[in-house]
Amino acid sequence: MYKLAIVDDEPVIRFGIGASVDWESNGLRLAGMFANGQEAWELLEQEPVDILITDIKMPVMDGLELTRLALQHHKMTKVILVSSYNDFEYVRAGLKLGVADYLLKPTLEPESLLELVKKCMRQLEEERKQATEQKQFTDSWHLAERRRNEAGLKRALSLEPGSSAQWQPPALLQTPYAVAAVSVDGAADLEQQHGSLYISLLLEEMQEEFYSVTAEGYAFPAGPHQLLLLLPQGGLAGNLHKLRENWLNGLRISTTTGVGTGTSPDCLKEAYAYGLRAAGRKFWEGPGVYYKEPGDWHPPEPGPAVPQLQLLLQELKVTAVTGHDPDGWKLLLDACLDRWRKLRLPPDRIRKEACETISTLFGQDHDMSLLLEEFEELKQSETLEHLGRLLESQIQGHAKAIVSSPLPAKGNRQLIDKAIDFIAANYTHELTLQQAADHVHMSKNYFCLLFKKFTGQNFIDYVIRLRIAKAKELLTVPGLKIYEVAEGSGFGDVKYFSKLFKKMTGCSPVEYRDRSM
Repeated sequence: MYKLAIVDDEPVIRFGIGASVDWESNGLRLAGMFANGQEAWELLEQEPVDILITDIKMPVMDGLELTRLALQHHKMTKVILVSSYNDFEYVRAGLKLGVADYLLKPTLEPESLLELVKKCMRQLEEERKQATEQKQFTDSWHLAERRRNEAGLKRALSLEPGSSAQWQPPALLQTPYAVAAVSVDGAADLEQQHGSLYISLLLEEMQEEFYSVTAEGYAFPAGPHQLLLLLPQGGLAGNLHKLRENWLNGLRISTTTGVGTGTSPDCLKEAYAYGLRAAGRKFWEGPGVYYKEPGDWHPPEPGPAVPQLQLLLQELKVTAVTGHDPDGWKLLLDACLDRWRKLRLPPDRIRKEACETISTLFGQDHDMSLLLEEFEELKQSETLEHLGRLLESQIQGHAKAIVSSPLPAKGNRQLIDKAIDFIAANYTHELTLQQAADHVHMSKNYFCLLFKKFTGQNFIDYVIRLRIAKAKELLTVPGLKIYEVAEGSGFGDVKYFSKLFKKMTGCSPVEYRDRSM
């Protein structure tokens, strides 16, 4: 609906125009009627109208000045001048300003007025259509250019195959710029809760948020859990902290960012490597935005106060594996963590020693393929505290399995089959890994490893595939709304369901329904 205003200092003319046409039924809303240009401008300055019908000669502010201000403020406004026979020079001045047309007061009829207004409406509709098409063309061009540069940056950083020799670096790389490596905190836990595709969906939403709030720059996934940003150094800290806050409030995720800087395309790889090293501070200092490298990872050799790892492992093996001291192993694990904290070893070295810890404790008692799965989990630890929690969970799970005399492989297969039956009966409702593990009386960690060994999938990915299959079935049922399909297949969040469905099937739920009908 278009908005219209009427301005005339003669009440008879003003109210006569207002009452002569049924504006609402013709797609117009009367925004106001005013006695002079100044009164009208007080409204139009804050809330422009689409069509302005104004007298020329008025006190305080005349129609020509009002027209000039209105078109300066909102150039798409259509102005119709109302004049007398002897006002032609004023009308000519108005036409030069860009008014749409004019009407003579002595011959003013409702039919001619309405026809002129409809003419203005048709012009507005055509201009809006052209503006929309132009915007779509411009947006499409910018999107194509953006994607070319994103692909070129990936190749320049060797994040994807292909040569960047023919690629023209964006102008941003010729000025002081920053490369920010952003990782999602707690990514492994999020994937365990929501499936392996969840982080990639999050990265896409983070990328969208970046482009919605950043005037200049690029953002693209640079790994399974990482988004890489390229943006100007000016206002860098404010931009990064604003983005981190937006992601936290809007997507409910915490992130860690490491920042490197450069001044030319040749500095790009070095800036990225610096950003990755800066992000490494998270292992010791927790999530945040970091601009400096961790510093020296190799302090002097430890003194007598720092125990040797092998001595700690020997004691751990006695307490944890044999159950000789049910609580003593926790103290020894704390001693291991304290040792790593004091030595300040490189994180990868610490993760390797954590894997050696599990191998030493349980390498002779469990299937090595299960231990290798646990090693991968330890290698993904994000902080020292996170590593400690993983170690504690793995030691508890293995110790419990040893004490309870674990079943042979055939028995384990039977337990997983029992869990699969439980999942099949409950996957359309809220279902957690802990519930499935409890059903077969296993620790969550041990069940998770066995489930993947026998099915080839993580627990939550297995459940999601069942839910997507159920959703496909429900989408063929006439009359069901998309949110009802989501709920009926076990998804509580219809927005997440729609994005995940498209990611896994290549089409939206609506498109799938249309193809299936």
